[in-house]
Amino acid sequence: MSSVRNLALVLILASMLCGGAVARSGLPPQAAPPAQGFAITLVDSGEVVLTDAHVEAYLAKTNQILLSEEGLRKWESYMSDRGRSRLYRREFVLTIDGVEMYRGHISSMISSLIGRGVRILDALYVRDRKLWVEFNALGDDTLPDPRQRPELIAYFRERGKLR
Repeated sequence: MSSVRNLALVLILASMLCGGAVARSGLPPQAAPPAQGFAITLVDSGEVVLTDAHVEAYLAKTNQILLSEEGLRKWESYMSDRGRSRLYRREFVLTIDGVEMYRGHISSMISSLIGRGVRILDALYVRDRKLWVEFNALGDDTLPDPRQRPELIAYFRERGKLR
C-alpha cells in the first residue's frame, strides 16, 4: 500500500514540475511560435502577430521594423473602431526559428508607462510603416540590450532584409 502511495506522490510531483515548466515559458503549450522564421507572438494568447511575410526590413541602426504593406494591414487590423489597439500593453516574445530572442510589451508613444526592458511602439499609430523597438534599462547598466543580438542581425542579413 505504501508503494502505491509513493508512486502516486511521485506522479503528482512530476506532473506539477512539468506543468510549472510550461507555465514559466509564458506561452500556452498549444500555441508555440512558429518553428521557422521570424515571429512576434503574444504571450497571453500565443497568437502570432507578425511573421517574415509582414517584415520588409529590419533597420538595425534605429532598431525599427519596417512593415510590408501586408504587415501594416495586419498591424492595423488590431485597431478597434474606437481607435483602441488590442495590442496595447500586451506582452510579446520575439523568436527566430522558434528560439526566443527577447520579450517585451507593446506600447504607445502617448503612454506614460515606460518600464524596464523592450517595448514595441506604436500600438496606436504606425508612421511610415515603421515600428520602433525601444529598450530601457532604467539605470541598470548591466542589463544587456537584446535588440542587437547577433542571431537576429544575421537572420535579417541572410534574407537581404537588414538595412
